[in-house]
Amino acid sequence: MEGTWPMSDGPSLSESLLARIARRTLTCGVVGLGYVGLPLAVVLAQAGFAVVGFDADPQKIAAVCEGRSYIPDVSSQVLACLVEQGALRADCAFDSIADCDFVAICVPTPLDAHGDPDISCIEGAARSVGEYLAPGTMVVLESTTYPGTTQDIVLSLLQRTSGLRAGRDFYVGFSPERVDPGNGRYTTANTPKVVGAADPDGLACIAAVYEAALGCTVDVPTPGGATVRLKVPAGTQTGKKFRFKEMGAPDVKHRGRTGALLVEIKVQVPTNLSDDERDAMTKLREADTRDYREKVNRYKATY
Repeated sequence: MEGTWPMSDGPSLSESLLARIARRTLTCGVVGLGYVGLPLAVVLAQAGFAVVGFDADPQKIAAVCEGRSYIPDVSSQVLACLVEQGALRADCAFDSIADCDFVAICVPTPLDAHGDPDISCIEGAARSVGEYLAPGTMVVLESTTYPGTTQDIVLSLLQRTSGLRAGRDFYVGFSPERVDPGNGRYTTANTPKVVGAADPDGLACIAAVYEAALGCTVDVPTPGGATVRLKVPAGTQTGKKFRFKEMGAPDVKHRGRTGALLVEIKVQVPTNLSDDERDAMTKLREADTRDYREKVNRYKATY
């Protein structure tokens, strides 16, 4: 981490982070190197950030360090190149969290016997991150979970473990992973992202990291003062509405639904497609929820 925080003189925390994001001098940490975390680590490294991946599985750590991908969505050739360049490394020890300016928690949340997300891995990750959390860090939860997890559990554990205060010493946000395993058309690099944060300054900084890796930014106004931002790839065109109904999205009420955002955004559609091909592309984004969940659960069990 570049310098320490807070400083008696000089720019504010958000100003300092935004400047460093623009210069690509941040170190990004990704906790959990599964089908969500490893592609995210690769995208961040390709954007010019130094990246450290953390995982409790020593076999995954060894594979990443050797440049061998165990995730179909990540090319071993691309991974090996980033590792060789020193842009991406992996470690089982969490003490390197102290050197990270941005930390994404991407641990698994399998369903329990009642069909609810088991958040024990999130709690464990939050405690581990909090133990080494340094002032001036951004922490983002990407794991699929229920509304309120970021504010009530992750933020609370980080503050209690680190002794730091969110909003003053560090920023906390939520950006639900939207990975469609095995989809060659929509990947981590070009899938729209919703970003929420506990305060406006935190949102600006966290969204800037995703913007650097993924594309342009579109603000999403929501009732109740919720701080939400939608991330979409650059060069998009208007005309489609998508419903983002992510478990763990900021607690907002929009058009009578809690945790659901109906947002008009711009969608990139090649101009040389026929009407049938355009319809087919749209349907790719509207996959049946049950089939999708079964597919993700099978993927989680494998990777």
